[in-house]
Amino acid sequence: MIINERSKKLNLILITADELRADFVECYGNKTAKTPNIDKMAENGVMFSNYFTCHTKCVPARTIIFSGRYANLGGHRTLGPHLGKDEPNLASLLKEKGYRNIMFGRNHTIDENWLYDIFEDRIAAKVDHLVLNKNVSEDERKSMYFGPIEDKNYKSDTEVWTTQMIEWMENYVKSGDKRPFFLNINWFNPHPPYCAAKNLVDQFDINSIDLLPTCSLDDKPVFMKAIYEIYGLNEKFGKNLDNLKRKILQCYYAQVLDVDIQLGRIIEAIKRLNLSEDTIVIFMSDHGDYVGEYNLVEKWDTGFQDCLIHVPLIMQIPGKNGIEIKGMTESVDIFPTLCELLDLEIPYGINGKSMVHLLDHPDSDFKELVYCEGGHEEALLKIPIDPKDHGKVQKVQNSEKFPGRDTEPNYQLLDSYQGKAQVRNLYPDSLRKAKMIRTKDYKYIYRVVEEDELYDLNKDPNETINFINNPEYKKIVDEMRDLLLNHLVENEETRPFDPFPVA
Repeated sequence: MIINERSKKLNLILITADELRADFVECYGNKTAKTPNIDKMAENGVMFSNYFTCHTKCVPARTIIFSGRYANLGGHRTLGPHLGKDEPNLASLLKEKGYRNIMFGRNHTIDENWLYDIFEDRIAAKVDHLVLNKNVSEDERKSMYFGPIEDKNYKSDTEVWTTQMIEWMENYVKSGDKRPFFLNINWFNPHPPYCAAKNLVDQFDINSIDLLPTCSLDDKPVFMKAIYEIYGLNEKFGKNLDNLKRKILQCYYAQVLDVDIQLGRIIEAIKRLNLSEDTIVIFMSDHGDYVGEYNLVEKWDTGFQDCLIHVPLIMQIPGKNGIEIKGMTESVDIFPTLCELLDLEIPYGINGKSMVHLLDHPDSDFKELVYCEGGHEEALLKIPIDPKDHGKVQKVQNSEKFPGRDTEPNYQLLDSYQGKAQVRNLYPDSLRKAKMIRTKDYKYIYRVVEEDELYDLNKDPNETINFINNPEYKKIVDEMRDLLLNHLVENEETRPFDPFPVA
């Protein structure tokens, strides 16, 4: 373990972009993207080129990162249940070891009613991220396109929260504090609506932007048809459809550029403050985004295409440089990896595996498959949601202890988010539970109420052809189903630990 080679405990900075897919970063193969700081971090650090999230919704995806446990074990299947006191998590372990834990920006991870038991503070200036360009049509807005932000004084929350974190680090160094710190910053970008400062948008020539692949939705899950119908990129745009998709991509690229700029500021500050040799920095995303692929926008709980589950993971670890790990890894592995790096005891009952040995043996085999899940039980979907109330900020229950604190910075509720509630209410089966496993060659999806799916990732990397009923793939389907069943059985709940098991 690296920390055993040092007398001082390593600091940890965990940086999470929201909804950033791996293939929109240059070092992951995108030649349109402008991500020099992310690329440099990958070149000088550790890049996980085949890293996958285990959930495609924000809160469940982040609880997995913090706990090393699949989302279903704690009931983390919506934006509601965050990590509770009885669940193992990174911040609690670090606090027990004397760390100063500070959160910046969004939470989306820890239950607000005990967040301040393990975090010293949460710093998140309220910034209006969701700014609508007045020239954007109503239909475009409903498809999550908000356009360039023309206010020259505009600063994204991603930039503002980064400034607050850098200021905190500067004050920490000035104070002479010797305690190690854990800083967790959660950016909004590049989460939809698709909008960014005009000076960033203008750095991408709209005519040079390649469109993402599409396919017929006739044999696809109901959620894809529902998104397409209600707020996707459909026939209502006519011959302007391709232009709208390019405008969405242009804004998404600009949001990613904003993320890259802010990451560069953090890395520069770490160097300037002489913290590089004592700090692990992790840059990652919770899940991806359709960004027009399949003529869809946003993401969906039961969508498991690689554009949603393949996300970037890059680590800057003292003494580990220029390493690319090509084997498949998943978000459940982050927690045990950090436990080993930071000399924390790995709690009983987690599902992930430490990846530390891969730092010295990056070509080693690691996992035969990765897993993802999503969706709700039927009883939950029978509860109607009022689209007008969808996404409203909720006050912390014990607000008398922390007066004035909200669960999130005070974003206004926008009509565009009502589309999600409409899809749920009109097509409840779009959110029925589903499970996925992915090997190097195939992806198998089990759906409770719809037809299962099998994709041949070598023949059809864009996942447009469902081979589930192709007789030539029957043996593969059977093998993948067995793999999924075995994985589910092996990863059932194992807590609490029984110190005196009865034979």
